Amino acid sequence: MAKYRIANMTIELDLIEKSIVLPSLKKYQIDDEKVEVSAKVNIIKNIPEPKGKIVNKTKYYDVYENDGLVIQYQRRDKDLSYFGYIEYGLNNATIYILENKLSEIQLDEYLLTQYVFPYYMMKLKNAIWMHGSSLAYNERGYLFSAPSGVGKSTHTRLWREYVDCEMINDDKNIIVFENNELKLYGNPWSGKHHLDNNISAPLKSIIFLYQSKENVVRKISAKEALMKIMLQIIQPFDSSAIDNWSKMIDELLKIPCFELGCNISKEAVDVIKSKLEELNDENQW
Repeated sequence: MAKYRIANMTIELDLIEKSIVLPSLKKYQIDDEKVEVSAKVNIIKNIPEPKGKIVNKTKYYDVYENDGLVIQYQRRDKDLSYFGYIEYGLNNATIYILENKLSEIQLDEYLLTQYVFPYYMMKLKNAIWMHGSSLAYNERGYLFSAPSGVGKSTHTRLWREYVDCEMINDDKNIIVFENNELKLYGNPWSGKHHLDNNISAPLKSIIFLYQSKENVVRKISAKEALMKIMLQIIQPFDSSAIDNWSKMIDELLKIPCFELGCNISKEAVDVIKSKLEELNDENQW
């Protein structure tokens, strides 16, 4: 088992030998430090019938409470059958994955481990997870969010081509409230391109993208931002995390949020960068 420091939480992971997440995890590996959370992966031949009280049901997973454990049963996209489950203890989790060909097990492990980390982050810290692509620019963090397929990764790639900035995370973004400010942290669960860095930056704005022939930016109200944020965040299914999660939503609504209609061009970057720099010049953060 190896230890990793991610977003100021130390987690110990016992993964399969050829885990696809390990290369990204190495950027976060540490040696001697007290472990806050541990997780172990087991390969099994059968998944037992769920028992206990069902507390959450979605298209992709069912969550039960049974004998003090929170248990998440994960479904496949193609046939919605269970391919694995996670038992969440107080500060340790066990991940069970159905025996299959290695490539399937690797993908299943990647998916299930990326549920484990936010579960404990939201339970133990003032933290929230949000889908998007984030950058650090001038020591400030910016999160670009939108439904899948709109072009978040393409837009942040253009930033990296034309602007002196650094990728934080290209998929699942950890936002933590600490020292009276929101901070974006890199983490290894960063989508199919595995674009992430072990860095952090204060979150200064969330920009919601949509495709447009013309590049146009508009500041949106807190009410508009709330509706968009709720579509892109991971919601807790442990009742003990709900209060902290709600406080995090309140903090997110305090920062400026924008809607950016954009095409695939340098001008799209210039339009939003100019607006963000204007806020910085006017000290409106």
